[in-house]
Amino acid sequence: MKVVEPKSKIAAAILAIVFPYLGIHGFYLGNMGLGLTILITSIICTILTVVSFGLLFFITVPIFGIIHITSIVQGILYLCSTDYDFNRKYVAEKRWF
Repeated sequence: MKVVEPKSKIAAAILAIVFPYLGIHGFYLGNMGLGLTILITSIICTILTVVSFGLLFFITVPIFGIIHITSIVQGILYLCSTDYDFNRKYVAEKRWF
């Protein structure tokens, strides 16, 4: 297994819960796939909402809800794991859950 610098699970959880739509917790953990997926999805949904003058809210609002709930669950999982498990799963293996 590759040696990685340990990260703070509290910092990652706070980023996931406070800034769910920016994917900052993914970037903090070194998981570019997670961070970019959340960020690009949020940008696309925001653009669709603005361009359609809110007419596509029935599509974009559920997507924002899924992102928000997913990020909160990730933050809770970060806080509930031990430091060793957190660094192994989310930093070294770059798991989403």
